[in-house]
Amino acid sequence: MEKDIVLQHVSVCFPYEQGLVLHSVCYTFPAQQTIAVIGESGSGKSVLGKALVGLLTRASITGNIIFNGSNLAAMSDRQLTSYRGKQVFFIPQDPSLALNPAMPIGEQLTEALEYHQGMAPNVAEAIVREELQRYGFADTEEIVRAYAFQLSGGMQQRILCAMASVLCPAWIIADEPTKGLDPALRQQVFALFRQLTAVSRSGLILITHDLRLAQKISQQVIVLQAGRVVETGLTKVIFEHPVRDYTRRLIEAAFLGRHMRQRDD
Repeated sequence: MEKDIVLQHVSVCFPYEQGLVLHSVCYTFPAQQTIAVIGESGSGKSVLGKALVGLLTRASITGNIIFNGSNLAAMSDRQLTSYRGKQVFFIPQDPSLALNPAMPIGEQLTEALEYHQGMAPNVAEAIVREELQRYGFADTEEIVRAYAFQLSGGMQQRILCAMASVLCPAWIIADEPTKGLDPALRQQVFALFRQLTAVSRSGLILITHDLRLAQKISQQVIVLQAGRVVETGLTKVIFEHPVRDYTRRLIEAAFLGRHMRQRDD
């Protein structure tokens, strides 16, 4: 399908830093699916996500990243700027990094619609306010006037989800959305991303160390170990019948840690 993202022997190397980080990755991300990318720290999860949106400025990328008939790995910076947001929306680990600290939230959201969708300002403003209400912001007037630094991390994340919803990209890539959050906030993120995929009908690539999140909202899983794909499959199958010992250890460690925390509580 045109909206699939197809990786053909994609390798990523940082010549003056870590060296080769991803090793000849071949995988097809099927459109309108939620795919979790899991693996231990340093396995290459975030590097893979950033490679898909051309955010690895110091890296050398070989192989092909095919989307909608184009090779993203061969795109110019100008082409990638147009592609980001309109076709693929990236939510970084720190949501504040995706927001302009010098521009009110409302302007950022409306400008995104004007630039990517060609909307008139008054139409964009009405859509933005409606979308902010959908994501739990009762006082939209206060939010559109606010700056990113005036909002909590959770509120910033909801802003990015609202932006992704109004842009309706083919794909949303979320990099470690629950990193550093307590259990209550993790539950909010579960609900938020379920809402996001339902509203936007976008595919979601979820890069995460949080295997409970992966199990709850993904349909498929790709497992990375030291920059290599070691296992892929349906989420239910991977979690109940992992083939590789590495995958089994990841799952056991995640859920053993959960049981130990519950026992301590």
